Amino acid sequence: MSRFSVVAALLLLVTTPALAGGTLTRAAGGEPQTLDPQQTTSGLEIAIESDLFEGLTTHGPDGAVLPGVAERWESSADGKSWTFHLRADARWSNGMPVTAEDFVYALHRELDPQTHSPMAGQLAFISGAEALMAGKPATLDVVAIDPHTLHLGLTRPWPFLAEIMSYPFAMPLYRPDVEADPVGWSKSPNLVSNGPFTLAERVPQVSILLRRNPAFHDADKVALDQVRWRVLENDATAFKSYRIGEADIAPVTEEDLEPARNTLGSDLHVVPIFGTELLVFNLRRQPLGSNLALRRALAMALDRDVLAAAIAPGVSLGACSFVPEHSPGYRPAQAENCTDPPSVRMAAARALAASAGVSPDNPLKLEMVYRTSRIDRKRLSALVDMWKPLGIELTLVNREWRIYLDSVMSGKFDVTIIKIVGATSDPLDFLSGIRPHGDINLGGYDDPAFEALMHQAEDEPTVATRNALLNQAEQKLLDSVAIIPVDTPVERIMVSPRVHGWQNNPFVVHPSRFLSIGP
Repeated sequence: MSRFSVVAALLLLVTTPALAGGTLTRAAGGEPQTLDPQQTTSGLEIAIESDLFEGLTTHGPDGAVLPGVAERWESSADGKSWTFHLRADARWSNGMPVTAEDFVYALHRELDPQTHSPMAGQLAFISGAEALMAGKPATLDVVAIDPHTLHLGLTRPWPFLAEIMSYPFAMPLYRPDVEADPVGWSKSPNLVSNGPFTLAERVPQVSILLRRNPAFHDADKVALDQVRWRVLENDATAFKSYRIGEADIAPVTEEDLEPARNTLGSDLHVVPIFGTELLVFNLRRQPLGSNLALRRALAMALDRDVLAAAIAPGVSLGACSFVPEHSPGYRPAQAENCTDPPSVRMAAARALAASAGVSPDNPLKLEMVYRTSRIDRKRLSALVDMWKPLGIELTLVNREWRIYLDSVMSGKFDVTIIKIVGATSDPLDFLSGIRPHGDINLGGYDDPAFEALMHQAEDEPTVATRNALLNQAEQKLLDSVAIIPVDTPVERIMVSPRVHGWQNNPFVVHPSRFLSIGP
């Protein structure tokens, strides 16, 4: 071969895009319980259903919200009336058109209490939704104006509605199939869907095979012929499958993180995600409940870099805010003196603890309840050493998951550690969890001033003003030290070099339609 031919061949390898076609194999550490978008409870199910179905909006490879079945949309000045304009070329996999009525039907089914959808509450802001979920007669303000125009009326402004409509619980359903078999329709080998792939084969506890959907409106931009989800016992088994070349993408457990880094470092992706790991104080117990100075001392004594190093050495994970950094247009509030040098913070912590009547000469015993985990044990052992100079004698109590849940839900703890991952990137959605009846308010936080700001934000149609109110609410929460942001959770995943189009993002969204396989 001439020198010119060699150079030309090398240039061809560099400039030619990844080859189209082929089968991408994704390892799943467990069996999806359902492919019914309205029964979804896990990230695995969301990933598969997002390959099979497409909502009014969808997610791009970087996690950003893109047009889906709706090619455009607009809202009224007060943020309570939305209109979605559906693309004319949207089709079900059987060739039938996807219409606004398909969304009307799906949203009614989602909110029907007989459906028992675990995510129905995410749509409670639609006018009439709360009454329907309670089994009361009501008119849901979801109207098909014509086959390609859908109206949604809300009880309050919701600037993140377009993002909400990308999730499986808001995806359309093919009514004839669902009504013919209300329980088993999503298990059918002939499942009718409207996404980039169709269900080709499902072997329980073995694999799920998806095939490119020729009726999909963007089918010519989908590179893969097939996506095979290998169903494995757990994430540890999935990682083993990756190591022996049986998968192109696989999750990594905390325990396998170091072996993965040492042997396959270039394939390993450790990515901060849209979430926060935090310490929660039980405000119903004394002296923590009434002693703000003591809680401030415990927060000041944290060295976040040391705690984060146990999860992902070399990755900056320390969190100073409750709301994560990636909420569009929102600037999170900051915990007190969070970025000060550790020596400065420890000096302040000692002084605060002393003012609260706690010192090495007058110690205080506290109990930390946590879920059984080798990584958590390592981190929390470091926390014991951080608080010891203040006079805190911290006992670590590990519990298996179900017993841990029972302990924290019933308030049987002084301190615990929890991880929160946002369902959407809306800061209000994130902060709502810590309200008096919120699902993560384990410590009993209840501040009327915080609640008043949250109510004002809910009714505010202007995004900038809404964000300012939420920032004030978050600052009140942080100043109360009812919780202490510790670090940012991570996605740990192996991605083969032959996978092209992969983009790390904080929302853990990796649609197969944007991926391809090549050299």
